[in-house]
Order: sequence, then structure tokens, then C-alpha cells
Amino acid sequence: MLSVTFFLLTLTCLDTAKGSQDIRVIAFRGETDDATNRFLRSAKVFGYHFQEIDLSRYGRTTEMVPDSVKTKYLRNYLQTLEDDEPTYVLVVDGHSTILLARPLDLLDKATSVGSDILFIEDDKDLGESQSEAHLLFKGTFAKTKLLKLALAKAEDATDVSRSLVAIQEELGAKVTVDRDSQFFQLVTNTSDELKIRFEYDRGYVQNTHKDTIPVVAVASSNGKVSYTFQPI
Repeated sequence: MLSVTFFLLTLTCLDTAKGSQDIRVIAFRGETDDATNRFLRSAKVFGYHFQEIDLSRYGRTTEMVPDSVKTKYLRNYLQTLEDDEPTYVLVVDGHSTILLARPLDLLDKATSVGSDILFIEDDKDLGESQSEAHLLFKGTFAKTKLLKLALAKAEDATDVSRSLVAIQEELGAKVTVDRDSQFFQLVTNTSDELKIRFEYDRGYVQNTHKDTIPVVAVASSNGKVSYTFQPI
């Protein structure tokens, strides 16, 4: 088993951070555990506005919860943002995700990537056959209004896929999978391309094969990766 250590070093835990009003982090979880607590720690350290969606009534972890249930909960939550709608949302799994940068860094990275809806690449072996809907709950950065449109009438992953196609064809939205690990980094038990480096009070995860510094790390469910933290 690979133990990947992300050192999140900072002087203070910020209540708010520049850019935090423009993005809402939405984290699905089952029962709380060390992994979900570490995710919350990373969100608080960098000053994110975030919302946990508790699915523990359906299973101990999110992998036990059907995508149809997640779709319903995400759609309903997005509808509650009418009066306080951020420009962007980041949808993640709280059991496998760690935020590696400040809100402003995420926004800058998203701008450089240039996608309206960006999905993590979950399994490189699947290549182009990966379903974007399947990736939705593993790691998605999206313009809030577009994601709300995609989920408006979706009941399952098939509906989400059709909605994404319609958004691209009718609105010209750019929907892509992050195959170059510019924004999301999938961490597996064979992630020898990752290098941890430090600049002043912060640690970074660098993908040396693709020469990128992703801002969100996601542990592969098949990789049996464990995260450990330097105390903050």
C-alpha cells in the first residue's frame, strides 16, 4: 500500500479566503471517518465555503450509494442556491479528496484549462470510453448554472450523459475530462509520477510526467491509497 503524504503547511486556518465567494465545494460522504475529517481540514485550512451532503443512511461510504441517489441529492442542493449562487461548484467525494490550494488558485487553474465543466480522469485504462456522468461524483469543477441545467431532469447517469451532450450542442459549452491532470490528480498505489515539493509555508503535489501542479487530489478507490497529514 502506498502512503502518500500531503503536507498542508500554513500559519493560520482562514475563515474566508480570496475567491471563496465564487466557489462552493460540495462533498458527498457516508459515515464520518478519518478520511472525511482530513478533507474537511483541507477545506478549512484554505478558507473554502463548503457543504457536506450526508448519505450515511444509504451506506457507510459513498461507493455503496447508487448514482441515482447522489444525482437527486446534488440536484436538490443546487436548487437551494438560488439566492446565494456561486459562480462555480466543485463536486467531490469526501472520503477520497484533499484540496491542495486556495480558492483563488482553483479559479486561476480552471481559467487556464478553459472548460465549463471539467471531470477528473478516473481510470486511464478506460481512455475515451469513460462516461462523464460516471465521473460526476468523483471530481467535477463546473459553472453552477450549467451543472444545474444538466441535472434539472436527470434521474440517473444515462440522463446526465444526455444532458451534457445537449448542453454542448445547444449552448456551446465545453465539457471535458482532465486527462492531463492539470486540475485533478488521481492518486493510485503506483503513482510514481508524483513529487511533493515545498514553497515557503505550503506543500505542492507535482505530476512530473505531465509537468503539472494539480489543485485537487483524489485517491483511487482501486488503488488502496492512504493519505497522511503533517499536523497543522
